[in-house]
Amino acid sequence: MISQEQIQQVKTQNDIADVIGSYVELKRAGSSLKGLCPFHNEKSPSFHVNTHNQFFHCFGCGESGSVLDFIMKIEGMEFIPALRLLADKAGIMLIDNSSPEQIKKAKIIKQGKERVLELMHQVSLWYASQLHTREAEIARNYLKNRKIDDETVRRFGLGYSPDSFNKTAQWAFSKGYNYQDMIDAGLYIVPEGKAINQGYDRFRGRLMFPIWDETGKVIAFSARTLKDESAKYINSPETIVFNKSKVLYAFPQAKNGFRSHKFAILCEGQLDVIACHRAGFNNAVAPQGTAFTEDQARLLKRFVDKVSVAFDADNAGKKAADKSFEELLKAGIEMSVISMPEGEDPDGIFGKHGAQALADVFAKRYDYFDYKIASFNLQSFPTAADKTNAAEAIIEKVSLIQDSIARSFVIQKLAGLDIPEQAIRQFLKNSKKNNRQPDRPNPQNKGLNTLHLTKEERARISLIDLAIHHGFIAHKLTHELPESVFTSDVYGVLLGEIVGLTFQGEWKHIGRTLVDLHKNELPPQVLQAIAKSEFAHYDVEDETKREVLEKLADDCITTLIVSDLEMQEKRIWNLYKNEQDGDKKRQFYLQATEIMNKKKSYLRNFSPQK
Repeated sequence: MISQEQIQQVKTQNDIADVIGSYVELKRAGSSLKGLCPFHNEKSPSFHVNTHNQFFHCFGCGESGSVLDFIMKIEGMEFIPALRLLADKAGIMLIDNSSPEQIKKAKIIKQGKERVLELMHQVSLWYASQLHTREAEIARNYLKNRKIDDETVRRFGLGYSPDSFNKTAQWAFSKGYNYQDMIDAGLYIVPEGKAINQGYDRFRGRLMFPIWDETGKVIAFSARTLKDESAKYINSPETIVFNKSKVLYAFPQAKNGFRSHKFAILCEGQLDVIACHRAGFNNAVAPQGTAFTEDQARLLKRFVDKVSVAFDADNAGKKAADKSFEELLKAGIEMSVISMPEGEDPDGIFGKHGAQALADVFAKRYDYFDYKIASFNLQSFPTAADKTNAAEAIIEKVSLIQDSIARSFVIQKLAGLDIPEQAIRQFLKNSKKNNRQPDRPNPQNKGLNTLHLTKEERARISLIDLAIHHGFIAHKLTHELPESVFTSDVYGVLLGEIVGLTFQGEWKHIGRTLVDLHKNELPPQVLQAIAKSEFAHYDVEDETKREVLEKLADDCITTLIVSDLEMQEKRIWNLYKNEQDGDKKRQFYLQATEIMNKKKSYLRNFSPQK
């Protein structure tokens, strides 16, 4: 287990503005930084970064937390991988102080990953060297026919797997690896019921395409047949380092292209991507042997807001484009369609006609809905029902658009289907009603006035807000609030923590400490208070303002003290009513009377909060 001290060190040495600024364009807004939220689609920035508290909060979707929480969310990582990423960035070596058994298990997993990654790196170099052997002439001829030059081969690490059942395994043994290493890396197959030495190389006699993670490490392979085989491509199975739904082919090579072109091109396969890069479109990537996924959309969203899909014009390509559109739209990415000529793909166009021809095709990018409407109008439908179903399939996609203004523009476009706008809106309304999930309260979107809070809860929230913003109020609470107030509910617990930190001289760290203690479970009012806090001054120089703040705090304190006394009084009177012993009954009466007098004294001196 990694100590809290190390975790805090990692957070302290990774300034939240620098880290988030590498993902989000931030601009100064008062005491904080502001930008468009990377976690939901928005036109106006509601994402705030408080550099003093090292804390972020989005007032649109409610996401919030520390620099570590941000990395976990944006990268889709668990706690430890995110912590290690930030530790590496800051040059910090994490030391695990878990039990010996836990440390041993973690080391085994880490060593296993490192061994697989090292094996994948080494075997990718070996496959590349095999491309120059006499046996690989068939592969070189294939590349020559595809007009793939040596520079491209080197850039994309292309290689050749020998046409043998155990040549790759024998190479691995010579480098100190064993059968289990080969199995863990997805390079070796052992048939069910067979001994481990009766297996065989997964890839044999194929052109090898290395698959990289986003940092450029080889984690898998896609292998193309060079013979007449039914399986044109076979891919690595999922391993300890490879999850195909999270990977895009050529992503490391495309990062700079995303920045220069301001959009990404999504292709169907590796050869299409390579052709795009050769033609100057180094912003091209492809899903890895699977339908386009939510994780892949999120990966692209970190770099671009627009994606153009260049899938084949056949039915399979059109269905893949539709699936991609759904995931891209959910991620808040604007999608367009590159209309490929019938029977063509980027690789074919580039190979036959060159870079300019591919550029001409890519220059004609159509808004997704314009493309769908045009395709709809070119079709002939056997029956009216078929036409209705096709139109409804297009209209249903509109419900995925999160921004209401953008949705209205698209609805106007759909007039091209010869369907009245009112009918479209009614269809969407009915569809939404039929698919509606049971309403769930979303506290992130509720303000103080919309919550059904008691006057005591409102008083605690007000004191939390005041204490977070003003040190002299927090110090006041350490002397004037009874301990019983701190244990009544979540707001009472938070008040107790604030008072405790202030008493220890840690008032300036209240915001980040509360976030660390409670992660994402803080009430929205508290999150907003932390996000907007300045911590510029402990005190307030303006005497009039100070008096107003103190009066508000006094009213809240009185409300809580009186409420606490009323609860004590009620409890004592209940004991009084149920007690049979005369002496004890008298004692309860005296206690209840004392509490009543104390309460009256508070009410005479202060005007409690309404």
